Amino acid sequence: MDIKNNFSLLDEFSADEYAQGFIDQIEKERANLKPDKSMIEYREITVSFDELDEIPHGLFTVVRNGVRLETAYLPQPSSERLLVVLAGAVTRTKNGVQQLAKLPQLNMWSWSKKLNVNYLFIEDPMYYMFHEPQLLQGWYYGTETIDFRKYTADLICRIAEKECFRYSDIVIYGLSAGGTAALAVGKNIPGCSVISNNPTINFWNYRYTPEFESITGIDLEAASRPGERNDVLQNIETSYSKFLLMINGLSAADTGLHLKYVSERFHYECKPGLNAVADNFLVWVYAAPGAANPHTSVPRPSMMKFLLWICKQNWSDIPVEHLSEFFTMLGESYYEYYDLKRDSLFKESQLNKQSSLRDSPLIDKYIIGRFDIRHEGSVENNILFMDISDDQAEIIRPKWFPENAAGYVVNSAKGDISMQLKCVLDGKLTITLKGKLIKDTDGTHLPFYVDFLYFSVDDCVVLDQRTPVSHDNNIQYSKKVSDGDIVTIHARWKPHNVLK
Repeated sequence: MDIKNNFSLLDEFSADEYAQGFIDQIEKERANLKPDKSMIEYREITVSFDELDEIPHGLFTVVRNGVRLETAYLPQPSSERLLVVLAGAVTRTKNGVQQLAKLPQLNMWSWSKKLNVNYLFIEDPMYYMFHEPQLLQGWYYGTETIDFRKYTADLICRIAEKECFRYSDIVIYGLSAGGTAALAVGKNIPGCSVISNNPTINFWNYRYTPEFESITGIDLEAASRPGERNDVLQNIETSYSKFLLMINGLSAADTGLHLKYVSERFHYECKPGLNAVADNFLVWVYAAPGAANPHTSVPRPSMMKFLLWICKQNWSDIPVEHLSEFFTMLGESYYEYYDLKRDSLFKESQLNKQSSLRDSPLIDKYIIGRFDIRHEGSVENNILFMDISDDQAEIIRPKWFPENAAGYVVNSAKGDISMQLKCVLDGKLTITLKGKLIKDTDGTHLPFYVDFLYFSVDDCVVLDQRTPVSHDNNIQYSKKVSDGDIVTIHARWKPHNVLK
C-alpha cells in the first residue's frame, strides 16, 4: 500500500468536514444501538417445553406440566454470548407509592445491542401461579413438589442447545429475588457464569417470608435448612460454574442479613471491595447510594459490559490484587453515577417545586382536587397503585385513617386524572372527593371549593354534572371489594365558578 498517497486523500477535506464526518459516524453508531420495541410486542405464541425445537424471536410462552414460563429471546447475530436475566420483585416504588410492575417485566431488554449479547429473559412463574392474592416476591421457588429453578435451568439449556451456545458463554444475571434464583439456576448449568446482585439468601428473618408462606402454603423456613431447596449457597464451591455475588455495602438490609450469613457460612470475613472466597466464588461489596434505594442499584450498561468481560476470564489465573484494582475502578464509577443521579433528581424536584402552581399557597387551594382513598377491613388490608395518569400528583399515606383501614390521599392540580388500584384482601373501598384543606389561624376549616365535572368508579358514573366540593362539603362513594380486585377511577374538575 502507498501510505503517502493514502494520506494525501485527507487533504481533500477541510478540518470542519473531517470533524463533521466523525460526528456523523458516531451518531450513526449510537442510533444503531437504540432498542427495537417491535421485538417485545406481544404475540400469542405458546409452545410445550417438550416440543420446543425452533426458538421464537421476541415474546413467547413455554408451558411445562402446567407451569407458565413467560420468555423473551432477542438474538444478536454478531455475538456468541447469551445473557440470561431473571426477574426480581413484581413491585415498583414511585413517589413513595408501591405499584405492581407489568408482566413480564423484561428487565434490561433494551441493553442487548449496547452489550452485544443475545438476550434471554424468563419471568418468575410464581407470579402467574400465585396471583390471588398477588405474590410480590417468588425467587422462582416453585411448589412443594416442583422446583421452578430446575425448570428455568432446563429451558435455558434447551435454548442454548438449539441456538448453539456453549454453557461457558452463558451469563445469568439477577437482582434481589432474581439474584437468589440466579445462584440456584446457575448450579444446574455447569460452566456458566452467575452475577447475583443483592440476593435474598437468609430467609429466617427476611421481612417477606411470612407473606410468602401465607400465600403459597410453603414452610420456607424449614426449606431453608442446609441441603434443602432454598439453600442457594449449597455446592457453590464444588460447582463447575462461576459465581460473582454483588452486595451493596450501603444497603443495611443486604449487609446485615445476607452478607453476614455468607460470611458465617463460608467462614470468610467479607470486607468492602473484592473478596475471593473460592476459586469460582467472588464476593464484591460495592458502594452505590442508590437514587431511591441502595438495594435496587442496578449496574449501568457500561458497568455491565465490564462484568461480562470479567465473566469471560479464568479468575483463578488472575492475581487477586489485579482483580481488586479492576473492581475498585468499577466501584468508583458505580458510586459516582448514583451520587450524581441522586443530586440531579434532588435539583429537579426542587425546580419542580419552585415552578409548580400547587406549591403556591395563593393558587393551589383553587385548583387542587383531593381524593381520600380508603380500604377498610383489617390491619392487613392494603391498596397497590397499578397506574396513575398524573405523575406529578402528591400521594401520601395518612396517619389519621382507622387502624383497620389502609389507603392514600392523592392531591392533583392537573384537572383530569385516571387511577388504577389493586385491592389486597376483602373489604370496603371508599373514595371521597374533596377540595384542599385550608385552616384559619384558630384552626377553623375554611370553605374553599373546586368544581368536579365528572367522577366514575369502574363502570359506575357517580357524578356527571358540575358540582362544587370542599374539604368538608365532599362527595363519598363506597363499594365492596374482594381480594385482588382491580378498581379504575376517573375524575375531572375545574376551579370553582370558572365557566369553561
